[in-house]
Amino acid sequence: MNVINKFLIPALALGMFAACSDDNKFEGPETPDNVDGLYMSLTVSPASMSRTASPSNLTEAGQTGENNVNNLLLILVDKNSIVVDYARVSGGDNLKKSETDGSYTATGQFNRNNMISYLQTAPGNNDTKFYVVCNPTDAQEFTVGQNINDFICNKTPETYWTSSKFVMSNSKPSTVTLPTLADVQAGMYSTAATAFKIADTEVERVVARFDYAEKVTDSQVKGSEGNYYYELTKARTDKAEGVLHVSIKQLNLVNMGKAFYLFKRVNSNGLKSTAATMFGAETKDNYVVGPWGAEKAALNASNDDFDKYFYYSVLDNKKWGAFTNVSDIVKTDNKRGDATGNVEATEGNYYFWRYCLTNNLPHDPKVTQKNGNTTGIIFRAEITTPDTEGNLKTAMAAGDPLYAYAGQIIGNYTALKDLIVKDPAHAISVAYNNSGLTNEQKEATTATDDINTALVANKFTIYKATNGHYYCDYYYWNRHNDNGKENEMGPMEFAVVRNNIYKLAVTEIAKLGHPTIKSDDPDPIKPDTPDETSDFYMKVKVSIKKWGVRVNNISFK
Repeated sequence: MNVINKFLIPALALGMFAACSDDNKFEGPETPDNVDGLYMSLTVSPASMSRTASPSNLTEAGQTGENNVNNLLLILVDKNSIVVDYARVSGGDNLKKSETDGSYTATGQFNRNNMISYLQTAPGNNDTKFYVVCNPTDAQEFTVGQNINDFICNKTPETYWTSSKFVMSNSKPSTVTLPTLADVQAGMYSTAATAFKIADTEVERVVARFDYAEKVTDSQVKGSEGNYYYELTKARTDKAEGVLHVSIKQLNLVNMGKAFYLFKRVNSNGLKSTAATMFGAETKDNYVVGPWGAEKAALNASNDDFDKYFYYSVLDNKKWGAFTNVSDIVKTDNKRGDATGNVEATEGNYYFWRYCLTNNLPHDPKVTQKNGNTTGIIFRAEITTPDTEGNLKTAMAAGDPLYAYAGQIIGNYTALKDLIVKDPAHAISVAYNNSGLTNEQKEATTATDDINTALVANKFTIYKATNGHYYCDYYYWNRHNDNGKENEMGPMEFAVVRNNIYKLAVTEIAKLGHPTIKSDDPDPIKPDTPDETSDFYMKVKVSIKKWGVRVNNISFK
């Protein structure tokens, strides 16, 4: 007969788990009618919420929907990572919360015959591993006799972060104690009350989270809540003392990884072909291993198959997801406290933005961490002028295309032509006259598409109005382990790693960003551009958290 497996798991802390999915329930190994079930217990520790990697030691407990436990999958594995037996812990009477310490007790049974067969091979405690999955959405794909170390998760992203159903797995190796063969053969541990305690383990969420703050300590942002802006003092050619304002209005995620290992592992170079330590601690010198590290690192050309490995490729805005309005992020319900997680803070508060799948790149970081394959955030900002009158104010009110060169706004096409006439020796005039335009084109009073194409090819930038507003994009490549060395990337410096919160705040913007229309950009994003270069637009402060927390201050300069 088929017996639905249950377990006894004392001291199961609520704050440790992502929720478990009921969508793919399955029945456990078959138990003959004349063999009693074998009950065993497993302790899952709340310490699993902490992150051991350098440099962050901040943690955050997480929200109720990130911590709830509905069911668990427990997997007994031999020294070769072959499944010996597995069982599922379901809700209801099988999963009870302690009113004294908030722990959970789940009750169920393993297959006694499977355990007898395994114990007859005389395994030591160190030869046996215990894997735990919360919200086992892929549970129906496990079988006894399967090697599950390399099980890859590649379902729809929301599968792994549905509220109250977050998927989690081991954060470090379990401590296992096996029952004796004689006791199991004698029929001991045949009820939930007499269950054998087989292991202690810790778990962590398999996804990451991004939070955002509009203003933090030492930020150069000006204005007030609902009207924050950054002041650019060297971004105009028409006024020596003229300024522009840029205000971050929207965020978007690009290059989110598609597939990841259900069970984490680390090694010396991030390649799956190199031996790895299952559930090993991440350090500042090692790598978290992903299933397609080498394949991602090999992507260089714009026509490479980025879509095979990433959602929302930065190279094609038609594949991006929807932008999120900052006004929708900074709502009271999304408030997550300051960089230390203090929800009572009166300033420097971060707000929940979204969840994200992992994305890790292997050694050598100097050549593998590139714009085409690193997870990034686009900060879309509105460009405005504080002027109450003048040519620039008039041009923007009319929605005219604005021309810029070397990071400075010139104005509309009329302003550009006026500058050329008044100062032929100006660097902008020289660049215009060297753009390959015909005499007829140079004499034109309005810019055609051909004129604009020629100007962009010679380093002019064009900003066009969208519904009367001018926007530019700032690209930030997510920093995970900052080595503190500018223009020199270290291991895992740019990555997204499970169970981390990346807290982002733009603290400085020193120049205009990329135009939102790629054909108007003389310096569009290229897949093989290193993530860390001297061409840097802004500073981001990132915190990652029981969730591990990383605070990233971002400066675009």
